[in-house]
Amino acid sequence: MLEADVEVDRREFTVRAAIAVKPGERIALFGPSGAGKTTLLETIAGLVRPRAGTVSLAGRILTRTGRPRVAVPPWQRRIGLLRQDPGLFPHLSVRANLCYAGNVDPHGDELSSLAAALGLGDLLGAMPVGLSGGQQHRAALARLLLAHCDGTGCPCRSSPRCKKPACHPRFPTPWYCWWRTNSRTRKPSLPRWR
Repeated sequence: MLEADVEVDRREFTVRAAIAVKPGERIALFGPSGAGKTTLLETIAGLVRPRAGTVSLAGRILTRTGRPRVAVPPWQRRIGLLRQDPGLFPHLSVRANLCYAGNVDPHGDELSSLAAALGLGDLLGAMPVGLSGGQQHRAALARLLLAHCDGTGCPCRSSPRCKKPACHPRFPTPWYCWWRTNSRTRKPSLPRWR
């Protein structure tokens, strides 16, 4: 379960939010521009430090401002955040952008089936500048899903050969992740959002 109860000071107001999301459950944050939706997601991802509060995922405390203070760095949280700007690398093809997720076989079944499910199968050789906004976002989502960000820890912690950025801090974690609460043991059923 993802639980967050935080207060974050912004220039003109304080964002106060409390949410609890069970595994497999979906939520939507909505409100006017500047209401704090992105601030809440960035706080959960560890990119913004709250003035007060706690964030936990699957029973693991990620942020606690009280004693004992806990502040797990973003690259160790294994939480993803997909931003409005998809953040594709303009000099890399769609396939190369997807492979940036980590230990991904550029011609493997996982990449191919995910690309097909997201309508990107015919666009793997394309450059981001030639994609529509929706195609760019689907490519960013595919890259995120290939990184296996799920908040439950490195699935391959026993393997020293793992090179997934989201698993090990020695490989810088890309900033493009999206948080989700479903179990790592269930493959995503695409194109439904998780």
